[in-house]
Amino acid sequence: VRADTIVRMVLAGGKAVATAKAPTGAGMPSLGWRLNNDSVANILTYVRNNWGNQAPAVSPETVGRIRGSLHSGS
Repeated sequence: VRADTIVRMVLAGGKAVATAKAPTGAGMPSLGWRLNNDSVANILTYVRNNWGNQAPAVSPETVGRIRGSLHSGS
């Protein structure tokens, strides 16, 4: 399982759709400006491997690749 989605969420943030009961929608701020590639990789590796999960580590290179794609718009 690739970690691209959660890396994008940490780097770029996200916002849920608005509904009648939650007109502003839940959101998560972008942390890409605050965390370097090593920090993002370490945090996500920790999260993905706790509570009984056994996911592959997230590498700083993966974070860098995704960070680059976000900056290039692709």
